Amino acid sequence: MHKKIGNLLVFVFTIITILHVQASKEEKLESSDMTLPDALVWVSASNPSVTNVSITFPKVIPTQTAETLLAELLKETGWAAVNIQIISDEPSADNPNPMTSIEFASQQLIFTEDGGFLLEPFIKAFRSFKKLQILIITSPDFEYEGVGNFENKYINMVMKSSQGSYNFFIDIINPNFTDLGFPKIEQLDKNADNKTTTAYSLILLISVIIAILVFILTKKYIKQTHKHK
Repeated sequence: MHKKIGNLLVFVFTIITILHVQASKEEKLESSDMTLPDALVWVSASNPSVTNVSITFPKVIPTQTAETLLAELLKETGWAAVNIQIISDEPSADNPNPMTSIEFASQQLIFTEDGGFLLEPFIKAFRSFKKLQILIITSPDFEYEGVGNFENKYINMVMKSSQGSYNFFIDIINPNFTDLGFPKIEQLDKNADNKTTTAYSLILLISVIIAILVFILTKKYIKQTHKHK
């Protein structure tokens, strides 16, 4: 019985290791294809009464430029902002790559009535950048029904999502637009979830099943041991 349990655990460990390596390879492959965005917009929308926004630039930009970008964003969204902070790092030996960030909160929400996000105002406000990334964090039970992957003569947008997290990678092809022409409602392709999430879910499922099997076999072994005493 010891040998059976030992063989089973070796088998499980081998499967989990293979899946973990495969998931890591896929994650590295995907990350290697992604270049650093010119502006990273992080939106925390999990609180139903307030939206927290943080915009980070990979280099220091003038405070006046940051203020202009924020004013443009608030104009496009129609939001009122509070707790505004514009922070620029000081270059130092410990921080050779200083950055600028804009942070604020708003009582207005990023959700639209048709189950999507107010993406277009953010894209319009930051259209002067070639690469834009918008990461929106929601409550786990939120079901997104807005635009996902999208391409026209102005932008190319790719969405990657997992439960409660929606990541939009946007390349600005032509900034001279007034309307992107997003469809009103577009159901998410459930099969388009990223492969890394699927692999880790499979690892978790196998781990639970194996734990149950090991528990059952161990229990049987203990009973048999007591019978022989």
